[in-house]
Amino acid sequence: MTLAEGRILACDGPSYSVCDGASEHASEGFFDVDDTPPWDTWLLCHPMHVAAKEDSKLVLFSWVPTRLVTLVDEAIRANPVDCIQWATSLDSTFTRELKKSGLLF
Repeated sequence: MTLAEGRILACDGPSYSVCDGASEHASEGFFDVDDTPPWDTWLLCHPMHVAAKEDSKLVLFSWVPTRLVTLVDEAIRANPVDCIQWATSLDSTFTRELKKSGLLF
């Protein structure tokens, strides 16, 4: 399977989750109650600068196979605190490098 057969997801980590189960329910269990994707989909945990703050947060990047993209889209819309999103929506040095290398489109 190639990366083109899926998408890269970005999760802001447990400090931004509300543990309400909305993402878990909408994704039919892909996410857990803490808005975390399954560990066997994880690619990298990378620090990203937080706008208007001097610190950074850890963002967990994971891979979502094409057959689950619709369920993950539902979970992203259901999440009340926007702690999960497609990596394509992030603008950082890291995601720009992924786009430049053809790994994020």
